[in-house]
Amino acid sequence: KAFGASETILPYARDYLQIIVLGAAFQTMGFGLNATIRGEGNPRIAMLTLLIGVVLNCILAPIFIFGFGWGMRGAAAATVLSQGVSAAWVLAHFLGGKSVLRLHAGNLRLHWPTCAAILAVGSPPFVMQLAASVLQSILNNQLRIQGAIQGGARGGDLAISAMGIVYAVVMMVVMPIFGINQGAQPIIGYNYGAQRFDRVKKTLQTAALAATAIAVAGFFITMVFPTEVVRLFNRDDPALAALGSHAIRVCFLMLPIVGFQIVSASYFQAVGKPKQAMLLGLSRQVLLLIPAVLVLPRFFGLDGVWAAMPAADLGSSLL
Repeated sequence: KAFGASETILPYARDYLQIIVLGAAFQTMGFGLNATIRGEGNPRIAMLTLLIGVVLNCILAPIFIFGFGWGMRGAAAATVLSQGVSAAWVLAHFLGGKSVLRLHAGNLRLHWPTCAAILAVGSPPFVMQLAASVLQSILNNQLRIQGAIQGGARGGDLAISAMGIVYAVVMMVVMPIFGINQGAQPIIGYNYGAQRFDRVKKTLQTAALAATAIAVAGFFITMVFPTEVVRLFNRDDPALAALGSHAIRVCFLMLPIVGFQIVSASYFQAVGKPKQAMLLGLSRQVLLLIPAVLVLPRFFGLDGVWAAMPAADLGSSLL
């Protein structure tokens, strides 16, 4: 309820949450050790690890949801099992002698200077993830309130559903950008440490251009075919299709500059400057977006919630 769930949405959220938390250890193990695989110079193995989980999830989800009739619990169970397989794959890589690094019990003792350095460099993405959860709570509650004002009792649920579609489409666009970003970080960090600043600049420029190209492609697709995009998620509700199409067009107004913003903010994390990385990383999701979500609806209603995203994207890119 704190995250804005209505009485209609709450049973589905509860069913999903009770299962998905069981896979937290698998997710942490797979994601964390996969970053180590990428860092030691095996990006193909790292990519294969992610693909195994995603493909297995895509296969199991419809079987559990529709074939077994498990509904939301089936969706969560498919995700947990897929994460477990990915975690087992990663452990097999390190325990099977295929990796540069080895897992030995004697080497797992904490070395506090190293821990402090890891915490310093890792604090920006940690705070960003935490901020994203706070933002989601504020956003859902604003959608529920403004949607109910504009569209009656069902309006709040429609608005939350439309934003769910918007976020799913956003992730389709930005996940490849995150991939480029994560691939560039070790290259930037290594060459920055080696004082090969020509390579640092070239990597940053290449990553920013590639990320921008993906963002621009996503912008054109969503602006030209917003209704078709929404219908990929729901074909049976014309009201949701209309609201979702409008939301996509407003939310994605500044999408072409998002790739540049994400890569540029993460550059400072790669070169060991966590303060700058945290400021620029938080600017989009916290410093600008949360105030915009709270203020703009007072003047523009539900449209103010949609407009908060491009406003934050523009402000953070300028910063």
